[in-house]
Amino acid sequence: AFLSSFLLLFCYSFCYLNHFIICCLHIHCNEIMSGTTQNCHVLADFSVIPMGAGTNTTKYIVECQKVLLDSGLNFNLHANGTNLEGNYDQVMCAIRKCIDKMHEMGAPRCDTNIRLNTRTDKSVTMQDSIRVVTDKIAAETNANV
Repeated sequence: AFLSSFLLLFCYSFCYLNHFIICCLHIHCNEIMSGTTQNCHVLADFSVIPMGAGTNTTKYIVECQKVLLDSGLNFNLHANGTNLEGNYDQVMCAIRKCIDKMHEMGAPRCDTNIRLNTRTDKSVTMQDSIRVVTDKIAAETNANV
């Protein structure tokens, strides 16, 4: 009886401690979400690879692109993934919806790769980033002629 009571008390204490840690993480997450990243501009490069659903991923990519169209964000499909731009929360929400869509379609597992370029000083678009490089190449080419 003593051992049962002790184990029960230990279990309650552990559950309380676990709940306390989860609450602290939730509070910390809310502090982060109300911080700088919430208002920053993001250029993302991501890919979501459905695993366990066969080798043809075209139908999954098509559905993910539809999710991105519905998001209203600027995006660009490329050979190995998708570039996406917007504010931090919008971009992360769109990526999450792509993952959710693939699971809804029957993929039991998704391997997701995300690279983020975040800025708080100004909004830079995908086209701006490309234009800086191409302008530099053009200037160097013209200087060498």
